[in-house]
Amino acid sequence: NEAGHYGLIDLKGDVIIPCIWDDIIYEGGATFVTGYDFDSKLNVTYDLRKDGKRVPLYRVDTYKVGRLETPVIFSEGWATVCNKEWKYGYLKEDWDESEYDQVEYIFDDVTRFVDGYSYATYKGHGVILNKELEVVLHDNDKYHIVSNVRDGLVQVCNNSTGKFGFMNLSGEIVIQCVYNKVEDFSSGVSLIYNTSTVANLDLTNDAIHVYLKGPLGMINRHGDILLDCNYFVKPNYAKFDEGHIIL
Repeated sequence: NEAGHYGLIDLKGDVIIPCIWDDIIYEGGATFVTGYDFDSKLNVTYDLRKDGKRVPLYRVDTYKVGRLETPVIFSEGWATVCNKEWKYGYLKEDWDESEYDQVEYIFDDVTRFVDGYSYATYKGHGVILNKELEVVLHDNDKYHIVSNVRDGLVQVCNNSTGKFGFMNLSGEIVIQCVYNKVEDFSSGVSLIYNTSTVANLDLTNDAIHVYLKGPLGMINRHGDILLDCNYFVKPNYAKFDEGHIIL
């Protein structure tokens, strides 16, 4: 509106959420939308299936998955939610308001579900959850889980060396922890870093400063090196998009 506040209308122009918010997070096709008031730090979530009725959640959050920070409230039937003590849990999409108290706020951190799995931390330990919220993989004395399942593999860190590799869902190390840093698998490959640095490419004539990550290479799911560590990427583009990556 003229005051610079945000709301939501439908295709008929009917107001679903009045223009009272400093920001609105909504992804087309999503079931819920969240309004933010920066001064009061108030977050309110609306259920679009109920004509924009407010739902009694303290906070609904989203997480960086893949190469984008995607403002999707529900993913594969679950939403990540947070209480006032900054503990996290999961809200099932088909629950009604009377069932919201079933959320168990027991996790230190959570990510949204992708391909049937979610990554969470519980009492300092990394775990992989299935869609029944059952733990299917957890840390052990030697390896710490650090991300969600991608292409059937989970990124882990060797507790002794601090190096990274990959484990399958059976708990077997399939790519040894020999890299300073790795990216989660996408399009069947992972980016690997022998060193983890950020370079500043200063194009002075055009007054452009480009920050790059690397040097990096590439491995497949068998750990075979496809590309030596001679390349750099922009920090937010260290993923394949439809089979391509900018190096």
